Amino acid sequence: MNIATDVVLIVDDDIDLLEAVALILEQCGYRILTATSGEQALEQLRVGPRPSLILFDLMMPGMNGWTLRQKLLDTPEYADIPAVVLSGDHMVLRNAPPPRCTSTLKKPVDLATLLQVVKQSCASAPDDLGG
Repeated sequence: MNIATDVVLIVDDDIDLLEAVALILEQCGYRILTATSGEQALEQLRVGPRPSLILFDLMMPGMNGWTLRQKLLDTPEYADIPAVVLSGDHMVLRNAPPPRCTSTLKKPVDLATLLQVVKQSCASAPDDLGG
């Protein structure tokens, strides 16, 4: 995968974290889409380019991360997009992470780990990035 074509959708209701992760990934050459809720994430997927990776929080108002992940898995055109959880709830990550996630990252996220997981996840994304 060519990093210049990799789109990452970041879904988190913590605006400061969302903007920080978006800025870091943009500086590394990724194209970024953002959403502050599960509902917004689904809308981004409907109208925007297909992401190579979805980074998402679990605890969000409205549609939480578990529901978002299940909706992605239930939708054939989104089910194969790699997904990575970002969560401050360390017990949930250990005991009950959402299904079929590439990785789970604890907040506050280690920058080197984040970049490694994003790179690996984008490399495993399907080649069809039609938008």
